[in-house]
Amino acid sequence: MEKKDVYAYTPTVNIEKYEKLDSEERKDYLSLDKRMHRITEGFAYDVGKVLKDAQEKFRNQGRKDIFSFTDWLKSWGFAKSRAYQLINFTEYVDKLQNNTELDGQSMVETFNSLPKMMQYSIVKDRDPDHQNQVEKLLSEKVTETEQYKKVLQDFYNAKDALDVSQEKNKELEAANRELQIKNIAVQEENAKTQSKLIESQQKIHKLQNQPVEQIQVPPADYGEIKRLNKKLIQDLEKSEKKEKSLREKLEQSQSESDKDLSHLEVELKKVKQEKLELEKLLQSDQVKQNLEDFKKATVIVAEIKRSLVEVGKKLRKDEIKALTAKDLESLDFGEIVVQVSDLIDCLNEIQETRRTIEGEYSEI
Repeated sequence: MEKKDVYAYTPTVNIEKYEKLDSEERKDYLSLDKRMHRITEGFAYDVGKVLKDAQEKFRNQGRKDIFSFTDWLKSWGFAKSRAYQLINFTEYVDKLQNNTELDGQSMVETFNSLPKMMQYSIVKDRDPDHQNQVEKLLSEKVTETEQYKKVLQDFYNAKDALDVSQEKNKELEAANRELQIKNIAVQEENAKTQSKLIESQQKIHKLQNQPVEQIQVPPADYGEIKRLNKKLIQDLEKSEKKEKSLREKLEQSQSESDKDLSHLEVELKKVKQEKLELEKLLQSDQVKQNLEDFKKATVIVAEIKRSLVEVGKKLRKDEIKALTAKDLESLDFGEIVVQVSDLIDCLNEIQETRRTIEGEYSEI
């Protein structure tokens, strides 16, 4: 006896399990399957008939404010899919029995003799040509399932294709969700970058509008300008890092979204512009002039300090006491006083210039 005949009444999902049993155990289970098949031949039709009547009742007169057809199914332990399977089965049996010109009762008996999985496959197939071929086999009382499978092969192929398509759809949906998450992350990063770019542009604009054109001598304390130059260099380095980061993101996003790619290209152009403006500011004539003026001021202060030291040496009391009368006569105190006065005036002028420049740099 062929394997398919042995398991004629066994659900397909159980066949592999039965193969693991010894012959005596398998025989007992096959007997149970055969008994269950005989019962469910009538059971499936009768239950489907009741479910169909209940469906009509709930559709036309049901109280959805109290409970629905689905609620009623659950109360009897039926899943909605199983209920519709039985309803379709009943409708198909009625069609065979009442709507054909052939012997409907004989066709129904032949149909009920087929395995349940084959019955459900026949019911699900909606192709008119397939159904005509199935009805011809039923009218001839054919019980060989392979012949029905051959007729329904298109249906099985379509089902396999549908399963593959659904699996691919799941993969695409997962990939789409992952892409959406990446897009959200890129958009958030773009928003942060945009905010930082605007802040940098505002700082550059502020620096470009500082009234530094008329400054001839930088303040003696040049630390603020040095700090500013260091800050500009840091901003330039940050811009270069942003440029590198955006370029990497741009390369990663090329296969993901044309819209994201275009957006990143705009951001990259903005960062490049910011970089160019920062480099231009670092190379400006004003910054170079400030550095040169600072060197000159440093030399002037050093000269003044040396002059003060020389004057101080002449004014030390211990040296004056050691001078002879002849030495004192040779000293020109008037000239010394003039030199000291000139130095004090020079220092006052430098101090005033320093206060003026510090006032002009107070906003930097």
